[in-house]
Amino acid sequence: MVLRQLNATEADSQLYSRLASSVIYANASLRAAASVLVRNRRGQSGLWGYAISGDLPIVLLQIADIANIDLVRQLVQAHAYWRLKGLAVDLVIWNEDHDVYRQRLQEQIMGLIAAGVEAHVVDRPGGIFVRIAEQISPEDRILIQSVARAIITDSRGTLAGQINRRLPTEVRIPRLVPTRSHRPETPSVAELPRESLIFFNGIGGFTPDGRPCSKALALVTILERRLESVAGVSASWFSPTVRGVIRTEAEAFVDELGFIPDKNLNPRGQVPGAKNPDGSPIVNTIPKTDFLRWVIGYDTFFFFRPLNPTNSFILVTAWHGQWNLLERRGMDFRYLGEQKPGQPATVVGRIPGVAGCEKPGADGKFSILCQKANTKGFEDQYKFDNQFMQIALQSDYLHGKLEPRLVAILDVTGIFGFAPSVVYRLTDNVLLSANYVAIEGSRRAGLATFRGHDILQFKVQAQLN
Repeated sequence: MVLRQLNATEADSQLYSRLASSVIYANASLRAAASVLVRNRRGQSGLWGYAISGDLPIVLLQIADIANIDLVRQLVQAHAYWRLKGLAVDLVIWNEDHDVYRQRLQEQIMGLIAAGVEAHVVDRPGGIFVRIAEQISPEDRILIQSVARAIITDSRGTLAGQINRRLPTEVRIPRLVPTRSHRPETPSVAELPRESLIFFNGIGGFTPDGRPCSKALALVTILERRLESVAGVSASWFSPTVRGVIRTEAEAFVDELGFIPDKNLNPRGQVPGAKNPDGSPIVNTIPKTDFLRWVIGYDTFFFFRPLNPTNSFILVTAWHGQWNLLERRGMDFRYLGEQKPGQPATVVGRIPGVAGCEKPGADGKFSILCQKANTKGFEDQYKFDNQFMQIALQSDYLHGKLEPRLVAILDVTGIFGFAPSVVYRLTDNVLLSANYVAIEGSRRAGLATFRGHDILQFKVQAQLN
């Protein structure tokens, strides 16, 4: 019944099932090359500007030649097959055509999607996302390729050929037979403590619990959320003086997980026996902090006859803010571990109090052992942060059929958002709407995580009463 609904054959279902296995269990032959993976410096939030959440597995199709449009048909059909079988996947299609027929290829892709059962899942979680490759920045291209479970490219042949493709067999290099005696050199930096490693080979080995360790191995920690204690108060009342409703709210968040690069992300925590300048062992931890967050709002309505002779305007405003109670010298928090674009998480350089890392070696460079967290590579979190004004203005015309709305967000650090929208009630059950969102900011934090990606959206909504 499923194959008949999709107009697919038994051979198609077997092909799509084999591809699904690479989606569930990552297959190196269909993933991006290692040279692409190591260049990725962005996280999940980099996908949000393309309406992709990053919560579901991603299959990427790169197509540049309209003659290979059948690959699009197969991947769209495979996506529908997976969805009916309960496997949720984001299918991302890149239009990489660079000649004058690019629009023709785009229309062909959208036509194939609209003609099938997948038309209603475009740009939705677990759906299909069609993007023009030229409109994707190089950093975001690397990010999407890095997180994709499977990458299908029309330059590699048919879908079956790419799924059945195998990586070349590893060529074993004969064991090296030394021809001269080794002349040991005095190490310029502190060596790894060999006695604490199993199968030590001069470069690295294994810790007693089986964890691999080497001089070049860096550590990455993940900041995960958990339940925390919150206490707060709120009040609202109507004030005749200002002819509106005043809203106040304040909450205290206790022991919220934070991010301090030197504490969350210290590469030397991978070196057995490594110690801080004070002699204590290096242990990566997740620091905690307390926040006081507040909202002060004012809501009212008023008439402005030159713009609306018959109906009133509704104004909703709110001032948001937070205070990091533990932000002080020695506790330099960063914004949720958000890296600055193009900045590495770790750097090699001087580490005061660490033998071999006080000054560079004879070649003028520091050893790989002198890795430390790049504190300047992360967006700063201020003591008083997330302080922004939210303003919403709305009215209605034509006896409630036309409802324009304007929303603006202004942050004291130079972040702003602008989102006008309009809704027209065609009938009691059908609504037409148009929305535009523009976000910019001086730093990539908070709302400005989504900066530089304007959104224009048109929507038709049917309501069932």
